[in-house]
Amino acid sequence: MAATGHGQTLLQGFALPLAAALALMGALVVAGSAGTLLPVALAGTAAAGVLIAGFVRGAPWGIAALLTMALLGLSLNFRVRGVGEVGLDWQNGAKLATWVVLAGVTVLRRRDLAPLLRQPCYGLAFAYAGLALASTGWSQTPAYTAANALGMVAYLGLAGLAATRMGEGAALRTMIAAISVLAAVSLAGGLLVPDLAWSPPSDVEVNYRLEGFSGHPNALGQQAAVLCLLAVAARRLRAIGTVAFLAAAGLGLATLLTSRSRFALTAFLASWAFVVLRRRPAGRVLMAGGAGLALLAAALVTVLPLSGIDALFDGLSRTGDASEIVTLTGRTDLWAAAAELIARAPLFGWGFAGTEGMLADYVPRNFVGATVNPHNMVMQTLMSLGFLGSLPAFALFALLGVKAFVRPDDLRDQVVLFVLIDGLGEVEVYGTPVLLNLVFYWALARDAAGAAPGRLAHYGRASP
Repeated sequence: MAATGHGQTLLQGFALPLAAALALMGALVVAGSAGTLLPVALAGTAAAGVLIAGFVRGAPWGIAALLTMALLGLSLNFRVRGVGEVGLDWQNGAKLATWVVLAGVTVLRRRDLAPLLRQPCYGLAFAYAGLALASTGWSQTPAYTAANALGMVAYLGLAGLAATRMGEGAALRTMIAAISVLAAVSLAGGLLVPDLAWSPPSDVEVNYRLEGFSGHPNALGQQAAVLCLLAVAARRLRAIGTVAFLAAAGLGLATLLTSRSRFALTAFLASWAFVVLRRRPAGRVLMAGGAGLALLAAALVTVLPLSGIDALFDGLSRTGDASEIVTLTGRTDLWAAAAELIARAPLFGWGFAGTEGMLADYVPRNFVGATVNPHNMVMQTLMSLGFLGSLPAFALFALLGVKAFVRPDDLRDQVVLFVLIDGLGEVEVYGTPVLLNLVFYWALARDAAGAAPGRLAHYGRASP
């Protein structure tokens, strides 16, 4: 009777690793690798038990360890998955086991997260995750939808605990260190195992691109751009020194350039320029002038002779073919196919991440790109949850847009603008949860912690 407090803590500490072990073992059995990986699974489970016990208790070191594992371990991709292959293998089984544990801890630590949920932006993100989980009921791939929705809940919970229990500086340093290792491993792989780490030219490209061990060059480019973004933000907040900043930013930029991810590079540079220029009157004038020039350029494109446009775009494309620019590397075909699917289920969509195998039926027969998703954040959420189901997503970004001018915050606004710009060509935070989801949710949770009363504001803004 007297040992209820410590007993519950110990029970939680052992029950969650046991659940993770069972889920991981199930994945291994399905993959047919249980015999060879059993010792590794048992050793990993023992180590994870210690870390998760600290995480359950809300210890900063436990949260930092799980944050590192999510950013680094779950971002590695050692297999190529075909379009529509949503079954369980050893790798996504391990990811699912981790998400189950993180979601379970989110429930156990709900009192820590309750004040954050009362803040609009973090609350809207959780509302979207709840609708995604509910869409399991009408999804074409219910198990896959449920797993991805659970991943959103898991990352929202981990981000909330990192914002409230670790402190701003410690969380930034942890994320930068984890993603730096990921970038370093990718660059090292490009030198040591080039056949595995470099993506050969495709039908729409002529150059090799570094993909490291992230599964795709664009995925690696996004991760590297996030590293550059966090390094800039941490230096601005004095959370890291000059040497650490130069090392992280240099590593991220080298990885980003070798991945040749133009959307990610543009999103990083544009978001950085925005938070720098808006501080000064001259900078705001410069941004307004840049926006005017962009509109003028768009107007000129519509009236120039086609031959002139083709000549211009030939020089800007990677392949020397204007169609690469005009179609955004085939994305316009995907958007047209996505529009047809949205029209067929406009209110609540097809279920979160439940359209992976459907796009291929609507693209032109000569389409040569990947049809995993529509490569656009708005199209992705409308296909997944429809116009009604996507209302929390639209409300979230509308509110964040207002905050950028009413209550500016450089870190939050830079992350949000990066997501919006890169979201023009990728699904960003509305597809399968990835590294960017966790960083985006942490920015929301940090902002919510700063607005919440009492100790949360202290934890959320602490720099040490």
